[in-house]
Amino acid sequence: MVVVSRLTWVERDHGWRAGPYELELAAPLLWVCTRTKRNGEVVIEMTSGSLSALKRRVEKLAHRRWNARRAVFHLTSFVLALALAGIVAIAGSPVTPLLVGVFSGLGLFSILRVFDHVTGRSWESVRFDYQ
Repeated sequence: MVVVSRLTWVERDHGWRAGPYELELAAPLLWVCTRTKRNGEVVIEMTSGSLSALKRRVEKLAHRRWNARRAVFHLTSFVLALALAGIVAIAGSPVTPLLVGVFSGLGLFSILRVFDHVTGRSWESVRFDYQ
């Protein structure tokens, strides 16, 4: 799977930083990744012997977290769209079929986006491997 990084790495005097992540050389051939949480707490995310490998792993981790947040957003919009479609269907007005169709379409779009985020476009990795 090709991960498009949303992180921009900036070199510092003691390591590298991108967003909440900071990479530091703790010992020869030991890079440590720390993340600053919203409450200011610093936690160790992972370690690696190679800076480039650690950057790739952090970018994949950040991408997975971003996908999880987007999946929750789309799942919430799916539930809301279905609830609105149900309320409109019960209300019964002249525009009910149109509104039910619109909300059902939004629900379908949202649930497809949820599946897209959950699977992580796993079918693309097969396509890239066998081209």
